[in-house]
Amino acid sequence: MTINANDNRDFNESGDRSERNDIDVRAEFAAFGVSRGTLSATEFAELLEKNGAPLVGVTGRRHIVPEALTAVESAARTAARALVAAAEETGRPIYVATGLAIGADQLAAKLVLEARAEAAARGEASPLRLVALLPMNVAEYRSDFSTKPGTGETASASELDDFNRYLASADLVVEIEPTAANVERAKRGESPDRMAQYAALGDFLVERSRLLWAFWSGDASNVKPGGTTDVVLRKTRRLANVGSVEDFGVVGTVGGENVDAVATVGGENVGDIGTVGGENVGNVGTVDGRENVGNVGTVDGRENVGNVGTVDGGENVVVVGDVGKSGAVVSKGAAEAICCVATPEVLRFKNPDGTKTRVPESTENAGKLAFWTSPLTDAPPKFEEAEIVAERLTRFVKTWNA
Repeated sequence: MTINANDNRDFNESGDRSERNDIDVRAEFAAFGVSRGTLSATEFAELLEKNGAPLVGVTGRRHIVPEALTAVESAARTAARALVAAAEETGRPIYVATGLAIGADQLAAKLVLEARAEAAARGEASPLRLVALLPMNVAEYRSDFSTKPGTGETASASELDDFNRYLASADLVVEIEPTAANVERAKRGESPDRMAQYAALGDFLVERSRLLWAFWSGDASNVKPGGTTDVVLRKTRRLANVGSVEDFGVVGTVGGENVDAVATVGGENVGDIGTVGGENVGNVGTVDGRENVGNVGTVDGRENVGNVGTVDGGENVVVVGDVGKSGAVVSKGAAEAICCVATPEVLRFKNPDGTKTRVPESTENAGKLAFWTSPLTDAPPKFEEAEIVAERLTRFVKTWNA
């Protein structure tokens, strides 16, 4: 992977970038052709594909209700420890990508660095990798921390300091490339459309994250392109559409055209196994209530006799047999999920006279988590006690990180 020579830059303008992390982490990246420096989003996507590392993408609110901060951090720490537990058991690292914006982004980064410090105290390397996933190049993005976007107001010096500190501590820095429209704007000497870059960052999180770690209250009334609500809702829709060739292409659909090499359920077989509900034309056996003659098992509610599992709402015993509400079958190894930390924020309403009214959201769910995965069989679940959800999160991560 090619890294521009000038990308081995000083990320912390107040001093040298810290030479942090251990030899194992440096060797890990070197094995995939990555040296110290900045990757483009395209290069980062290639890295993820090369080493098979699933991505945990962070999206979240900037302005958390102060009264909820302690509870939100506690719940988020529980989620972070669930990631660590799963990664330690599988022996494979997990990439956690955050835009390092104030609020939830930096809280996630803080917890990844906290896990790093705890591992170092034990003389070990942390299994979590902190990725600074920025919506634009570092120099351009820094202006978000010198003024408040959309207001022209001066931000506090500590916000820029915090950004620089987290940036200097990141294992990798990744910049979203300029959109095509922004490339043209640059040619004309015009300033970039910053919202378009944030929307492109949202696209990357939706499409590339195996797990979306969202800091969100559940209120879907305020949707902005690339914003937290937009990213969560789009990811949820993606979970409801697993099984399409665009999303996964690993198993096939139920009731439609097969998109890989398994077969359809109730339609024409176009793969190499046979149909489910019709004549067996492959080498596995039928799964329509007749005798199973192969090594997969039945898929009609009868006892599973093979090594795949049932596909009718019964217990899945290996990696294939879930059927979602959308009627799609997906391998558990390809499933995606959302872990949501209940994060109430201060809502801002513009009045007719130009003034703004700030209304804090309810802190009732602060400190709780919600977790939903593909196939999406129900609406996103309600927030529950963090420890309960963390167990499900750990099981999920262990499955796709094995």
